[in-house]
Amino acid sequence: MRIFLVSISYRENYLNENSVSDRRPEDVRKGISRTTPLSRIAQPDDIAKTVAAIAGEGAQFLTGTYTPVNGGNSME
Repeated sequence: MRIFLVSISYRENYLNENSVSDRRPEDVRKGISRTTPLSRIAQPDDIAKTVAAIAGEGAQFLTGTYTPVNGGNSME
């Protein structure tokens, strides 16, 4: 059995539109992008590609991993 944990940060999706009621969604996106080392919000494809990579044939001996997909937000 192979087990993986993929931890995602802010990502672009329909829920973001209503996440902050007193600020416009575009202002929220710009603020998050400014504080993320890669200067953008993750797209669903960023997450899907990460999952495909760690679950694919090239990683057959990989197991028990924690993979943050957050554009560098967890770096200190």
